[in-house]
Amino acid sequence: MFELESVRKRLEAYFPGWGRTRWGELFSSALRHENFEEVNNVWTRNRDMRKDIANLICALLELLQCTGEQGGNLVAAYFSTVNTERQVMFDLHDNEWARCLRDSDRTATYAVVGDACLKLRARGNPAASCHPYEPHATLFQTGIVFGERIPVYADFVQLEPSEEMFRVNRMGSRTITLSPIDGQTAIRMLRLNVVTATEVIEDFNTAPEGVYDAIIRAGRVSIGGMKARRQLLLQQPQRRPERREHRRAGRSRRSPTEKPSKTHKCTIL
Repeated sequence: MFELESVRKRLEAYFPGWGRTRWGELFSSALRHENFEEVNNVWTRNRDMRKDIANLICALLELLQCTGEQGGNLVAAYFSTVNTERQVMFDLHDNEWARCLRDSDRTATYAVVGDACLKLRARGNPAASCHPYEPHATLFQTGIVFGERIPVYADFVQLEPSEEMFRVNRMGSRTITLSPIDGQTAIRMLRLNVVTATEVIEDFNTAPEGVYDAIIRAGRVSIGGMKARRQLLLQQPQRRPERREHRRAGRSRRSPTEKPSKTHKCTIL
């Protein structure tokens, strides 16, 4: 997320000039490296920079605290070019892959609208369009590893830790295309050609061997993940609570439209 231009510009408003500092340059360079281990190297070799790096990371996570899968929707922050913070909601019924982004005891989701469009090139494929107003099926890309055996076409795959199930549409040497299925409870009970797979949380370059590039396609066609063309570009930001309201909502999750607290303290490990 730190490599998204919109995210960097937003953090620049809270930490002016951070990218031009010594620690900011080292941290940015490590993020761009193909091996994520470089980020760990910057952290372990520069103890004097840990406080600044940790505060930057915590500020972004605090800003995105209310994003992720919530109440049947995937909530993502959108940092526009007009210096306005908004959020957009995607219905899980039209984007079933978003169920994989539910928080678990191992993972937490912080979602930001990015700059790239993911599409699957194939003749007659409803997921091959990136036009914002053309109906198409949205996609989710991740890395997975299989347990006891590798699936074949039409097998069912149960993805951990979300426990969501999908059907194999296409199988390559190191790629797999999946689609959502109905009747997941019955399939779990009958164990019909179910193969267990685990999502790779680590960086691809440091992940174990046998990682497959998985593309999960939505089961329904939508318009940019929505049932209908948006009349407004994005949802307006939520109003910041007044001081008294803020006290009553002290433990509520922050909105991505709120500025991180200036007094926010981060625990340095």
